[in-house]
Amino acid sequence: GLTITTNSSDGLGEFNDGASYVYTDKNLIDKYRANDPDTPYDITAHKVAKTSGNRGSQDNPYVISSVTEWIRFAKNLDDGSIPNKGSGKFFVLAKNLDFAGETFHPIRFFNGTFYGMGNKLSNISLTGAEWQYWNGSAYAQIPLSGAESPFGYGVFCKTTDATITDLIVNTFNYREMVKTGKFTTSRGMSDTGGIIGRSFGNDVILNCHSAGVISSSIAYDNHNGMGGIVGAHSMTSSSLFVYRCSSKVDITTNMNSKWNNHIGGIMGDGHNGGSLRIYDCAANIITTVNSAANSASSAAVGCVEIQTFYMVNFVGA
Repeated sequence: GLTITTNSSDGLGEFNDGASYVYTDKNLIDKYRANDPDTPYDITAHKVAKTSGNRGSQDNPYVISSVTEWIRFAKNLDDGSIPNKGSGKFFVLAKNLDFAGETFHPIRFFNGTFYGMGNKLSNISLTGAEWQYWNGSAYAQIPLSGAESPFGYGVFCKTTDATITDLIVNTFNYREMVKTGKFTTSRGMSDTGGIIGRSFGNDVILNCHSAGVISSSIAYDNHNGMGGIVGAHSMTSSSLFVYRCSSKVDITTNMNSKWNNHIGGIMGDGHNGGSLRIYDCAANIITTVNSAANSASSAAVGCVEIQTFYMVNFVGA
């Protein structure tokens, strides 16, 4: 019932003054889970106040309500129209989007706050070099090395200090993700997740859900992470918090015989220190590993090499 108009300056939608949108609030979760009588819900309703809020603020968020606006969202982040990869900015998905027969453009880098409002991104299908971004003049394959490469594949290929809530990614199909170059001297990254490819900072994922397929016959040359929600989380001293998320995912992968494969219903791989919290989540996973030196997989997390790991109330199959 929210009225949405198009902002002529950036091509994205906006709510009318006085409208309210809702999101799962990370600041309420601990009290809510502890049955605090003053915290009966883990959600917050926020009222729009465009007259007092700058464009992209929580009071006046960028709104995505069509496939065209999603494409504009990705393009604005790529070309810098929305600066700093969205850091400090707020985005709201206001309607279900169906990409059947449409070209889906992933969000290459995302450092902002994205409220899905319980809406779905459906029928995302990408194979090989179809993972593309706006390079300033045309759409091109996402770079495989260097500073312009996210070294990951997902709706959000790489996140840093991002919050993503209340998003459903339904019937996704990711195949033959192209092998990336080396992120460090010792390993590359082609991490793939239903929602996030690589989490690289203090990221928060709340009430998000995915269902789909991740499949590749490429012999990757690194410790690849593949997961229903997140492919991999890596950054010294950073934290990843996953709350009330679920996935149903079928993952098939192939590794160079020298390297290990890490697959999880929630997350494939966690490494390089930091912390991981998984609260009140569930996953159903089918895995097929055609070749690898070793394979580590579970309904929750494939491999964890981090300083602190908490998992509470998890159901997996």
